[in-house]
Amino acid sequence: MFDLFQFIAKTRMISRILFILWLGIVLAAGLAAAPAFALLLLLPAWLIEYNCNPTLKRNAKKKKRRKQKSVELVVGGSEEKRESIPARGVALDRFFKEMARFEKVDGTPCSCVPFQQYYPTYASMDLQQRGWYFYWRGQVRRENYLATELSYVFVYVYELLSGYGWKEASDGYQKLLDLLEHYGKAYPVLEKHLLLWTYHFSQANGVEYTLWERIIPEQRDSVIQNHFLALKSKNHPLKLPFSAICSLSDYSLMGSKFYRDGNAEVITEAIPRVIALVDAVLVKKTGVGLLETYGPKRNSVQTYSLYPNANCLRSGEQAVFSGKAYSTNAKLRGFLTELVRYSENVLRELYESRGRLRGIVLDEEIASVVKAFLKKEYSRTKTEAESDPRRKELELDFDDIRRLREESDAVREALRVEEESKQQETLSQLSEIKEIFAALPGYCRALLDELQKSAWEMPYAPSVQVSIEKINSLSQQYLASSLLVTEGDQLILEDDYRDEFDYIYGNLSQFAPLEEKEEDDGSSLFDCTKLSEELGQFLDALSPHQEEILTVLLKKENVSEKLAAIADAHLSMPEILLDEINEIATQLIGDILIDTFGEEICVLEQYSLELTNAMKQEKK
Repeated sequence: MFDLFQFIAKTRMISRILFILWLGIVLAAGLAAAPAFALLLLLPAWLIEYNCNPTLKRNAKKKKRRKQKSVELVVGGSEEKRESIPARGVALDRFFKEMARFEKVDGTPCSCVPFQQYYPTYASMDLQQRGWYFYWRGQVRRENYLATELSYVFVYVYELLSGYGWKEASDGYQKLLDLLEHYGKAYPVLEKHLLLWTYHFSQANGVEYTLWERIIPEQRDSVIQNHFLALKSKNHPLKLPFSAICSLSDYSLMGSKFYRDGNAEVITEAIPRVIALVDAVLVKKTGVGLLETYGPKRNSVQTYSLYPNANCLRSGEQAVFSGKAYSTNAKLRGFLTELVRYSENVLRELYESRGRLRGIVLDEEIASVVKAFLKKEYSRTKTEAESDPRRKELELDFDDIRRLREESDAVREALRVEEESKQQETLSQLSEIKEIFAALPGYCRALLDELQKSAWEMPYAPSVQVSIEKINSLSQQYLASSLLVTEGDQLILEDDYRDEFDYIYGNLSQFAPLEEKEEDDGSSLFDCTKLSEELGQFLDALSPHQEEILTVLLKKENVSEKLAAIADAHLSMPEILLDEINEIATQLIGDILIDTFGEEICVLEQYSLELTNAMKQEKK
């Protein structure tokens, strides 16, 4: 039954008359006449109301949209895996129609009006903001890049990605590059998105991509890496930028103490040259290069979604890349990891750096070639100052002697401070090691206790493999490097982290007893035991504020305000934080987790129920 009074208040005059007439007949003839006259009088009244009353019509459409089925999208590698994505909202459909209507609009001169909107559209602008947007866009089309706010730039980018504002694809691509050049430095979030979106635009529209050297350091997208490596594999010797090598290695070159201790320049220059050298050696010896020798042998079909987090026509559309999956190939990654670790060890020796990387396994012939090359190119030459053979007569000046004595005291104090500073430098990764140590369960602490008693080296036993994997899993998360390695039949803690662990074992009182720690400390907002293994690994990879964002989205209460507050607390923007969560999800579950394309930002339906059930109850 509907509300009669609400219905009467909203009806037009004719429908009101019909309703009053029906009511009069019922009162005069009795309730028995109500059904018969309802068809004659109430049905026409309702039809008139539905067609004339915008409120009822709009509400009916909303209900219909809620019942619409989701669209299926094929994702993944060789196997097909289906995911449900929400149907596109009416607001976006309107935005796309308005793109065509406003494509040729050219505004008149006016002042810039503040405009800050997440996922902006024309509908989110008032009249003054629209006036400025069309004037600014007209100036940009004339290559006059006026200063403006980020949200205006995003609207223009959405137009270009949707196919409006250009006739030839090469022209549209160039316009996107121009926006990146003129506004990218002012808005890093725009630069991050445009590097990816220009790649998608080039592939979707058959344009040659030109920003490889810039996108590789910024993106960890496996499809982009594989495409880049496929192009590079045709050239010998293999010339890879340092950033590409870092992304293919399971050892963090930039996180190593040698890199941080003032050797970044030599590492950045030497490692790409080593890769080129090894590739040339392999080509000469076997006829095929490094990628062909250690990489995958067959092509695979790799899918990706176009223009993630963009309000444009093809956003979320499936695209396909067919090529070798270099970036995830275990054999290739393993070889490159050992090669760069060995190269760093040689450089450490040449630069008389303290500590060595342990447990390296590398072909002896390749190792000898690399060592000879690095010694030749990067040995530190010691030059001696030429001495003057003529001896000058020494004249004593007691004022000078007193001054030198005072200066020597100052030098001694400076040396003491410098020594303390160097001691602090040896503990440069203490905060990360503390985090790892605090997160370890008891059986892992027991293994470290044994290692500490054995001066960080002990015989390896298969029974401790589970502990090793857990410790190295945490260290990869915090350090992008393994703490424990095996060398022959010995289990060893890496030299680089021994100072930090010596400090920790000298200050164990700073850490809670294991019995207290192993109980639920309430640090996570989710109970991972209620999640699938895949989602559990995903939750483990999230930071506390990222977990907080998930709970906000799942509770659906004041989402925009709470996201803005979290972003402000971390000096960021909500869309950047959402993108970061989706990037982690893409790596660990092969899918985005948060839908940012619809009218409301939300967790995808196929994950929301499981995550909601795993949320811990708030303590009262």
